[in-house]
Amino acid sequence: MKSFKFSLQNILGINETIKRTYEIESAEVNRLLRSEELALEEINLKIRKALTLCHKKEENISPSYFLQREKYLCHLEKLRQNQKKIVSVAAEDAERALNKLIKAEIEVKKIERTRKREQKQWTYEINKEEQKINDEISSSAAYLNSI
Repeated sequence: MKSFKFSLQNILGINETIKRTYEIESAEVNRLLRSEELALEEINLKIRKALTLCHKKEENISPSYFLQREKYLCHLEKLRQNQKKIVSVAAEDAERALNKLIKAEIEVKKIERTRKREQKQWTYEINKEEQKINDEISSSAAYLNSI
């Protein structure tokens, strides 16, 4: 009996490789996004800490402390704005990587559906041929029995 050979098997293999590559890329981009989000959270934590006064009594705090704290807060705010931009760019990259992965998955599924359809048609044709052979055998056996 003949075995089924899918005509687009090479293309399916290539598309599956591309899909795996996009999965790796998407995971890497998401990891980068998460690390940038963590860096933003660290900056936000530093800002919250700087906004709370130290446990000293207010009369013991010098005016230069408040001046330094304001400079530090301005610096942290600039860092936060810059980090927000970095996070948004990383989020866009993650979205693009996800879209590429989704398209690759769709392509693989299309080819797999085509393979299943071709295999079903092939099985139908093989069964039809076998039935024809069985009919010929049974009719020739009936003919031989009648002689």
